[in-house]
Amino acid sequence: MLKKIINYYRIDEWYSSKIPLAMAMLLYACRDADPTLSDQQFLSSFLFFFLFWVCFFAFNYLFNDYADLEKDREAGKVKVIQSVPPKVTLLNLCLLLIISIVLCLVFFLDRPLVAVVAVFSYLLGMAYSAKGIRLKEFGVIGVIECSFAQRNTPILILLVMVPVKPIAAICWMCIVFINGLRYILVHQLLDKENDKKVGIQTLVTSHDLPYKQLIVIFWVIELVLLVVLFKGTLFTAAGLIFVTVYALFCLLNHIFIKKVLHQSYMFSFANLPLEDLYNVFLPIILSVTYGLEHGYWWLIAAALVYLCIPIVQKTAMPMMCLFKLITTDISLFK
Repeated sequence: MLKKIINYYRIDEWYSSKIPLAMAMLLYACRDADPTLSDQQFLSSFLFFFLFWVCFFAFNYLFNDYADLEKDREAGKVKVIQSVPPKVTLLNLCLLLIISIVLCLVFFLDRPLVAVVAVFSYLLGMAYSAKGIRLKEFGVIGVIECSFAQRNTPILILLVMVPVKPIAAICWMCIVFINGLRYILVHQLLDKENDKKVGIQTLVTSHDLPYKQLIVIFWVIELVLLVVLFKGTLFTAAGLIFVTVYALFCLLNHIFIKKVLHQSYMFSFANLPLEDLYNVFLPIILSVTYGLEHGYWWLIAAALVYLCIPIVQKTAMPMMCLFKLITTDISLFK
């Protein structure tokens, strides 16, 4: 039953690839806030941000499947949503939207702009696949809209929640937007043949572009922006040690994905470049740092739980590559 629910909302597709980065941006903003947030302000912001984005991404992925029900059947895709009555799915979508609005009112009753931005975020997310609009079939426009709706909306809400310095806001907006462009390009590349079967027009089905070169360019731009964001700590002894260790992890990721999983390092969701930095290392480092600075031991504990769960489950998360390499039959590398 639990597995069916996870597949219905496609939780495994968005929880580890979107929620951690959103929470990392919140922690960065809270550390950067002037004046410093009180304990109550931080806790309410943390709870709201986490709960809202769980509802938001569950809604977006479920709505996309709901809008694509007929197309997916024609393409031969088998999804849990196909076994659920459409009225039940529609009810679930309405409940997720209502819960999100209620969260805005409960946590930020004195700031109605949060609710306004939240509704705007939902409308952007729906526009990508909603019948009659379906921006996903508008080539470049669809890719841009999807990236902004899926990645940048957390920052829009963050800007009306916590004081964020302009340069930090601009860097984060650019980083997550480029990250989203790369993510949706890979998604469309993987769905290319199925989309062609049912006549769905996307950027990838309509244009033969040098996608590998584009992804490398995106990667370089993101690295430059990250240096701007973390330049104060990046060139310290601790920062240089982290960069060295992370570079080693990237090498292990590459070996693991190519030799063991037999997938593309650039064109699969096994681990896109920098994904482990966004979804594992940054959230954990910022959680531990902020927790130590303010005495929030529960935040450190949450980060450690997040780190240990994949080890217990033995899942192929990026940070698990070393573990997998040690425990994998050496013959797989031949």
